Amino acid sequence: MPYHEDWCRRRRLFQKFFPASRASEFQPQQRAYVRRLLPQLIQPRGDFSQALRHFSGGIAITLAYGIDVKSENDPYINISERAISLLNHASAPGKYAVDAIPWLKYVPDWFPGAQFKRDAKEWKKAALQFREAPFRATKRDLEKGSAPLSYSAICLENINASTEEERQVQEEDVKDTAAIFFGGELSVNI
Repeated sequence: MPYHEDWCRRRRLFQKFFPASRASEFQPQQRAYVRRLLPQLIQPRGDFSQALRHFSGGIAITLAYGIDVKSENDPYINISERAISLLNHASAPGKYAVDAIPWLKYVPDWFPGAQFKRDAKEWKKAALQFREAPFRATKRDLEKGSAPLSYSAICLENINASTEEERQVQEEDVKDTAAIFFGGELSVNI
């Protein structure tokens, strides 16, 4: 994202929410996930890698969206791991011929050597699902009045817009920064 108005607005939003003084507000959620993790770590044949990924993903999604993940096979964790995995796959240098032959980006999808175009459609779908699904869940909980403490819930409650267009811009900022927070935590731990 270039350093312009959108970037500055999103950075301000993120910094406003995460000052050091606010860390103690989220200790109960963090403690709950630590309590879930510890029994998994003392099992003799436990999958430590999976347990740690689930732990870090659970904390990230709880802080970003207020979603309490299932102990196993959580749909939000699965969506995020798939999106991060596809991103890592797509960003491998030299993976596609278009990296060496840039004019291939102009050929139709069915053309030999245009596999990157077909794959890009799948990546876009996964990225949109990663960005939209947990945000919609938080918004739905807010409308019902049952949203737990989270970055998205607090930011959505504090939207102060005079027009519908301004409200949509602020909502997109919340959606983008929450996804970056959640994805950044996961990409470090996957």
